[in-house]
Amino acid sequence: MSFAWTQITLYSNSYYQNISHKTTMRISSIHLLLSLIITSLLHHSQGATSVTRHGITWHFDAEYEIGQYANGDFYVVENSRGGGVTITSTSPPYELKEGTWHRNGSMINPVAGQNAGQGFDSSTKSWKADLNIGDNLPLNVPSGSSFVTATSKSSKNRRPQLADFAVLTIVDSAPQKDSFRPPYAGTDKTNRGNAANLDYSILRTLKKPNRGLNVPNISNVEDYFERTWYELQTQWVAQHLHPSNNMPSYGRDMAKQLELGIFCLLLNFSEEKKKKLFVRLVQYGIDLFGAAKSGGVWQNNGGHNHGRKIILILAAKALNDLEILEYGDAKKYLIFGEDQQTFYVNQRTIDITNGSKWKPDQRSGVAIPYSTSDIGLAEWGIQHRTFPNGDNKAWSAIYRTVVGGSQIGLILAARIMEFEDEWNHPPIFDYFDRYWEIEKNKETGGTNRISKLAADMWHEYRYIKVPMRPDSLQIN
Repeated sequence: MSFAWTQITLYSNSYYQNISHKTTMRISSIHLLLSLIITSLLHHSQGATSVTRHGITWHFDAEYEIGQYANGDFYVVENSRGGGVTITSTSPPYELKEGTWHRNGSMINPVAGQNAGQGFDSSTKSWKADLNIGDNLPLNVPSGSSFVTATSKSSKNRRPQLADFAVLTIVDSAPQKDSFRPPYAGTDKTNRGNAANLDYSILRTLKKPNRGLNVPNISNVEDYFERTWYELQTQWVAQHLHPSNNMPSYGRDMAKQLELGIFCLLLNFSEEKKKKLFVRLVQYGIDLFGAAKSGGVWQNNGGHNHGRKIILILAAKALNDLEILEYGDAKKYLIFGEDQQTFYVNQRTIDITNGSKWKPDQRSGVAIPYSTSDIGLAEWGIQHRTFPNGDNKAWSAIYRTVVGGSQIGLILAARIMEFEDEWNHPPIFDYFDRYWEIEKNKETGGTNRISKLAADMWHEYRYIKVPMRPDSLQIN
């Protein structure tokens, strides 16, 4: 817990210097001191002229009240006149290097989407110079803003090009202690809830399968999500921008880490041990919601964009937030790559793959069209929603196992938590039952194979109904 030490020391010294004053004055000073301490406890705040998060520092023109959200990210309260917060500089600073390379940029309330631009680094994808406000500092930033800063790698044209990514939120008043940070994308900075009110009943307390041999250390897993994950560009170009110190660059590897996170929440760790991981994943879900609301669509494209949807639904259910939950409904918002890639074969699929416009990706070396006997088959296509002409029945179709091996655990977790109705896309659940039957006897643990933990969990829990609070299971 951080205290407003500067203010407390000031008033404490005042009390001792005037110790000979009337008793009422002493009591008044003590009351004031206690009031400051209580206020600091309630808001987890203090005064500062700068604040640092994960190696990125924001400097202010004066001392402002600051505090931290449940996940550790900072907020700063605008001045008493309602005049926002003046950010004078960032460290490392924005710079124009070699005459053309803009690096270490910042943005305010960035939007997400397939064609969203970024103002963080000019040597990589989606750069738009007018979005970088790093070269406009000092700048007065109004309350209700997310000031987002990234640092660049030491050389350009890297993949990924960004090293760090952090968020500072400017508010008009200190939020309640343990509040979640509003999403950094878009202009909606509504408070989405509090860590103290998370609904742990949506999780499970399952015995660790296979004697727990493949269960990771939950403390290691929670570290994967300590830093903010970048969700602005929602196409393949995102792998160039995912900050290397925050997250994996490739969607497959993101999904594998998310699988570990979700399974740890489902196993019989105590609520206290799950707390930090739960908070961090819920915060990620809030950020996904903000990205979606600001225009994000995670386009179906190979192994880049799967794995996010379960986190959004997890956050919605944990917070009982119906607005977030609505974005998880595939019938209303078909915006996640995992839904766009899964479908039931119908006559149109047959006509396309037997017609002159059929263009399956040739990198797999095998292309098989669909026939009438396949109608109703739950299937996967690399770009099914946006380019159904590329659908391919061949099990060796390019990226099938890249996506399948890293996603099957997440779909199992969604079943265990009974998210199917909220998900509202039956083909994905039926497809992964089919995927399991075909892939289950292949060696697990490879880059594109089903993980050993996912295989253990599938054997143990796929075909039983798991109670929400299994009292018979020991919690450790």
